[in-house]
Amino acid sequence: MDADILKFFLLLLAAHCIADFLLQTTWMVREKNRFAVLALHAGIHALVTYLCLQQWNSLLLPTMVFVVHASIDFTKTRLPRSVFYFALDQLFHVLSLLALAWIALSIEPFLLSDCWLVPPVWILLFGGFSITVWGVGYFLLCFPAPSANSYPLQVTETSLGRFVKNPTLVGQMERTLIFGLVVSGYVLAVPLIASLKLVWLALTSKDRSATWVLMVLTLWSFGLALLLSALTHWAIGCDFI
Repeated sequence: MDADILKFFLLLLAAHCIADFLLQTTWMVREKNRFAVLALHAGIHALVTYLCLQQWNSLLLPTMVFVVHASIDFTKTRLPRSVFYFALDQLFHVLSLLALAWIALSIEPFLLSDCWLVPPVWILLFGGFSITVWGVGYFLLCFPAPSANSYPLQVTETSLGRFVKNPTLVGQMERTLIFGLVVSGYVLAVPLIASLKLVWLALTSKDRSATWVLMVLTLWSFGLALLLSALTHWAIGCDFI
């Protein structure tokens, strides 16, 4: 892949992560089958893309992102909610951004410049942080765990109240820690932390069913956070100068 296309694609992907996971509310997810809400969500994507690219005289990419993202999400709202369709939706978004990066640089090669108000590294870090902390949490909270389909997470959240007062916040804090460790080069600390948490759950729980679900979710949360943090660490190593 051409280096400029890769760099441009990574910026578009970071903008997508910020808009789709940090800035998309539960209300938007629930009401996105309405045209006005879908347009609002796609408009946020276009605005974040415009701000991340920092090409103030060009509206080509934001407009293209608006149209493509709205089209993909319109199709998604007509499909059943499942892990498979969630992953497929994100795959189509990623592939569309790769195609848009190639098309945009073919039309307007000046889009990737050396004059940045905000350095691209910080944009990539924020994008990676958004998908690691909120994206993984959205995945875990909205869908059943693949290895524990009989335990809907909405029910699990209530069952696990005895372990932690706010499991969602705890998960976000854990993934924030993982992200910081990995991008700082201390990746080997992550398996140790995961092991300690699993041991703590096993020793302190009296509800085996709830403990099993929490262990599965912990492994998913830590595993996905580790993967996404590692990808972010790789992305910020790309030379944007």
